[in-house]
Amino acid sequence: MNEIGRRLINIKAIFVTHDHIDHIKGIQELTQSNKIPVYATASTLKGITMNRFTANVDLSCLHAITYESPIYNRWY
Repeated sequence: MNEIGRRLINIKAIFVTHDHIDHIKGIQELTQSNKIPVYATASTLKGITMNRFTANVDLSCLHAITYESPIYNRWY
């Protein structure tokens, strides 16, 4: 983030496409310390909560999305 001139406070949300460790490893810290919302499909969220590296993720920050329910700009 520092390299591109951004801070964590600038992140409004995280979208996760799948639960491979290289995509989810930092989610636990980001949800616990910064309360950044995470959006993913229900199956990806399940994978996140079942992974030993992200098992203590803040569940209140996890939000399931579906193809039928598009995400609109909620952060402005």
